[in-house]
Amino acid sequence: MQTSNDTLDDAKLEKILSGVRIPPQPNLLLELQEEQKKPSPNINKLCTIICKDVALSASVLKTVNSPFYGLPRKIDSVQRAVMLLGLKNVLNIVRAFCLRNVMADNAVSLERFWETATDVANICMAVGNRFLMKNADELYSLGLFHDCGIAVLAQKFPDYKQILKTGNGMIGRPITDAEDEAYQTNHAVVGYYMAKSWNLSPNICDVVQFHHDIEKMFSSNDADLEKNQLMAVLKMAGNISHSFRRLAEDHEWDAIKEQVLAKFAITDEEYVDLKEDIFEMLHANV
Repeated sequence: MQTSNDTLDDAKLEKILSGVRIPPQPNLLLELQEEQKKPSPNINKLCTIICKDVALSASVLKTVNSPFYGLPRKIDSVQRAVMLLGLKNVLNIVRAFCLRNVMADNAVSLERFWETATDVANICMAVGNRFLMKNADELYSLGLFHDCGIAVLAQKFPDYKQILKTGNGMIGRPITDAEDEAYQTNHAVVGYYMAKSWNLSPNICDVVQFHHDIEKMFSSNDADLEKNQLMAVLKMAGNISHSFRRLAEDHEWDAIKEQVLAKFAITDEEYVDLKEDIFEMLHANV
């Protein structure tokens, strides 16, 4: 049985994911990424590509004008958004729009899933900026993609909603255990493969793969500091979203809180202050 603890390679993935369709990147996103890779990307061309899709350009502007970006005045053009936020940030927003679109055809209602994913993505970015992380621009994609395997499995398996309910009800065990027992794979494995196929950075892909195996990552003697901090930000974002939505007790957070906060050397009191600041952003973004 494959779990998210195992090292993944293409041969294993092909066998594990047989019959599970990983949505490819839309052509629009591929076109943008090809332009981005050039030594001197043509900003006007990139903006023209984005503006061809009215819904996409509207989504970009709505997102950049949210409190999480903290811009002093409202942005009314995609080109202005790119100039102020940088190409990487805008492409992350485009990737988010594309991800949701390719997952739209789903028998299971995912409205709450996308609401939470958007919260976590925004919170990841806000936490990363608070700690002045050099890779803060990647955190939005991490928050959005970390559970994307859930949407993929929901498309594949008619009974996935019940398995998800069972997994969420288990105390002291990750939801991936329930998925492994039912399908011989889990959303962390599927999410890793999707993040990889959508060209996210290797560190982001690894955190997606291990986001329910935090003990393994944090206990490694040669653990990578950057990946540990990415994982810590993701776990803080999940807890803050959980608290904001007034969901049931966050048992996972209770077990890992000390380890997570230690990655940034902050106290409980400092974390409470951080949560309160982000709650204000979330309320303003409703």
